[in-house]
Amino acid sequence: MLYDIFVSIPVPHNRTEENPRPVTARLNFTAGMLSAAGEKGVLTTFGPAIIWNTVNNLVALTGGLSAAYVNPHEYGNAHIGGPLQFLSHIAVETKITGGLGVGYYFQHLSNANLYFHNPGMNLNSFSLSYHF
Repeated sequence: MLYDIFVSIPVPHNRTEENPRPVTARLNFTAGMLSAAGEKGVLTTFGPAIIWNTVNNLVALTGGLSAAYVNPHEYGNAHIGGPLQFLSHIAVETKITGGLGVGYYFQHLSNANLYFHNPGMNLNSFSLSYHF
């Protein structure tokens, strides 16, 4: 189980009212708690994402890759290799009303063979968001 706080910051030259590009870039930061096999740990990430917005801005498709830090890196019999990991994701989000939105994220956590043991981990997440 993963619980986290997610902050996404637009990069310069992004979509504006004067320039309504459908594709934008953001920097994502997360800090959270990973719980598995009765153990709890920290998962933090930082990295870029590309967002494709529909014309009416109701639906957004997102993809990204982040550097991740996981501590501890052993949960019961599951050993993910080491504390340095990479997290890739694809997501779909929709706005419900005003700035409130919901989404689904598929995430893959892997150490990219930095360590001898590299089993990887897939995460399915649902999000509740507010867009300022």
